[in-house]
Amino acid sequence: MLKENQAFENAERNSSRDGIESEKAGLWGTKSIENGANAAVNPYSVEEGFQKRREEVEAILTAFLPEEKGPAKTGIEAMNYSLMVGGKRIRPILLREAFLLFAGEERQKLFLPLAEAFMLAMEMIHSFSLCHDDLPAMDNDKYRRGKEATWYRFTEAQGILAGDSLSLYAFQWILEVLEREGKKGNNVELLSPTMQGLKILAKSAGIEGMIGGQVLDIEKTGQPLTEEELFFIYKKKTAALLSASLEIGALLGGANSEEQEKLASFGEKIGLAFQIRDDILDEISSFSELGKPIHSDAEQEKTTALSLYGMEMIHSFSLCHDDLPAMDNDKYRRGKEATWYRFTEAQGILAGDSLSLYAFQWILEVLEREGKKGNNVELLSPTMQGLKILAKSAGIEGMIGGQVLDIEKTGQPLTEEELFFIYKKKTAALLSASLEIGALLGGANSEEQEKLASFGEKIGLAFQIRDDILDEISSFSELGKPIHSDAEQEKTTALSLYGMEKAEAMVEQYTEEGRSLLQSLNRNAVDGEALDFLLSFSQYLCSRRS
Repeated sequence: MLKENQAFENAERNSSRDGIESEKAGLWGTKSIENGANAAVNPYSVEEGFQKRREEVEAILTAFLPEEKGPAKTGIEAMNYSLMVGGKRIRPILLREAFLLFAGEERQKLFLPLAEAFMLAMEMIHSFSLCHDDLPAMDNDKYRRGKEATWYRFTEAQGILAGDSLSLYAFQWILEVLEREGKKGNNVELLSPTMQGLKILAKSAGIEGMIGGQVLDIEKTGQPLTEEELFFIYKKKTAALLSASLEIGALLGGANSEEQEKLASFGEKIGLAFQIRDDILDEISSFSELGKPIHSDAEQEKTTALSLYGMEMIHSFSLCHDDLPAMDNDKYRRGKEATWYRFTEAQGILAGDSLSLYAFQWILEVLEREGKKGNNVELLSPTMQGLKILAKSAGIEGMIGGQVLDIEKTGQPLTEEELFFIYKKKTAALLSASLEIGALLGGANSEEQEKLASFGEKIGLAFQIRDDILDEISSFSELGKPIHSDAEQEKTTALSLYGMEKAEAMVEQYTEEGRSLLQSLNRNAVDGEALDFLLSFSQYLCSRRS
């Protein structure tokens, strides 16, 4: 390690963290700043104009941060820390300026809340990528922007979950703003541009964009790159989000397809120039200027422009990350090698990231395809509601929230309240959401959707308690994963808390409570065959041997 990097690390490690907290508190106290649509930039004071826009973006970010409270408080703290630890805010600034470039006064009034939601989302996606980039399995960077990297401050596992939370909260927040603004009577005008913007966001961030670049970058670590490979990485890993920011801003601003394409191409060109400049700075700059280790490209013998010239998806994403060494450290899943164990830990992280974003991308691509058949109006609203349920159930308010507390309490006894928070969030949330989304798309009314969601939660609790029991009484060949792991790790489970007899009784109780909710549906108003299957299937799930 370079002496300058080492000196900084020693000083940072030995200093109090109060400075970070007070800086954060001061930033969060910033009042919301008026939209600067009419503020002209003096061509001779670009820095001043840039700083002004950064302050405006900071105000937008701080206004919408989730409150740090509840059982998943640590996860929300890590997520907010990642987002607010600093940064140039280039992507949201580009999105905002592209929006203002095309939006007239009336369109600004209508679309500004959504534009701000996309600005927040874009910065969350960028912060999520940095969260995971810094991990020991990836770039192993302890510092980012002159501060401790998220994983280094909150533990590696919490660093993974903070990134996961940010990637899903980005979509959740856009959909919540859409829902809120739609209630003002603007639903029809807002739906289609939002759907298109979400698709661009998911695609640019996922396996066809940013993560695709990261995959090749990790795979080729320590190997020379061809020019084609290098520029694939640059276009995907760096330029994709810059390009998407401008394209989404132009789209929301009302630009036509040709104008959107020009903005997107402009973003790609600027992204390439930005990355090559980054290569140069790694060679000629200092830690104090960059806020991260310098000469790392040369030390890692990385090919750079400088050296060259001089729902199943969401569930699978959670399992990919759950199995990682920093999380549960499971080498096998369903009788097969866990993704990280088969493809390396870094590729396991990226595989999970790709799945979470591709889930949204695929839904939006299908919606676009079906909309072209003339069904756009009928499909848009249920799809957007379904996406919101999916994002919320998978993110910090759902599955990841449960994982956060589960990781935080590793090796510590849990209270009954904490245990059932983890069960409801980590296991039941996606089961509940699956049923609620299915009912929503099937045309169920709000009461019926609520009953299906509650049925899912009851079955999820029964399913998880049954899983605790199977960890004790089953075998590797039946479960496809290590057994007795709960007892070996001294984990609090329903079995350790209540004993076998009561745990089995609870499985029956939750199963029957769930079935009762289904049986309360008007049989004449629903499909009898589907109802009978759900009743039978719930019984099967909660009495399974594997």
